[in-house]
Amino acid sequence: MRTPLLCLGLTCVALTAQANQLNYTPVNPMFGGSPLNGSWLQSMASAENLYTGPSVSYIQTPLQQFNAALQGAITAKIVGAITKGLTDANGNLVPQTVTMGNYSVVISNLPNNQVQITTTDTTTGASSSFTVYN
Repeated sequence: MRTPLLCLGLTCVALTAQANQLNYTPVNPMFGGSPLNGSWLQSMASAENLYTGPSVSYIQTPLQQFNAALQGAITAKIVGAITKGLTDANGNLVPQTVTMGNYSVVISNLPNNQVQITTTDTTTGASSSFTVYN
């Protein structure tokens, strides 16, 4: 009976004697870690980075950006000029067909006070439509 108690007591003393204080040492050099860890952290981050930048075809020169802005402004002026003739005195869209260059715009009435506007490219036959409340 004495031997098991003696073994249990020695085990408890040995286990407590092995415990020591837990010390935190940062890895990142920005937070006090070793400066030698910087290149390792950078290589790990680069390996995890799955982002690829835009391809060269999407990058526009300043001249291309200016031309795109100019095209948008001119298109807005043309659309403004066209839409002036599409409404009546009350501001409601009038059913009609308007052809300008390679595009044909058809405005037609639908039930429940709705209007469908269909734009067709006459050269390719491609069309797009949307519905609005009149």
